[in-house]
Amino acid sequence: MVEVTELDGGRGWKYRARIGPVEIGSVALAVRRDAQDPLRGHWLMALSVRPAFRRIGVARLLGERVLRGSHEIGGSSVRLTVRQDNAPAIRLYESLGFARLDDIRGLESELKRLEDLSGAPYMAMEAQIGESQ
Repeated sequence: MVEVTELDGGRGWKYRARIGPVEIGSVALAVRRDAQDPLRGHWLMALSVRPAFRRIGVARLLGERVLRGSHEIGGSSVRLTVRQDNAPAIRLYESLGFARLDDIRGLESELKRLEDLSGAPYMAMEAQIGESQ
């Protein structure tokens, strides 16, 4: 079961995958609306699945739900950031329709901030949302 919770102030939604009362994974769809914000748009953020429940489709289910949720509120694309050395996550995102963003104008400072926090380089990816969502 996937439960949906609106984030404070209408800034997005959190999706939680549960088996009974146990949360096994979650992800957020963040919406940045400020026209002056270089991070404006819809963002898939903080996708996580408990280790015991990985490799059974939970992350895919959550990723698909974010794309569908974005489409439902009029989104045309969803972006995300991911560590460049996280090959399993990158494969998942590519299978969901995300592609590496080569034009990162406006995102440089965010990617640098994430690198400074983690010690590893990050990249941005984007998926276009179509009628099939």
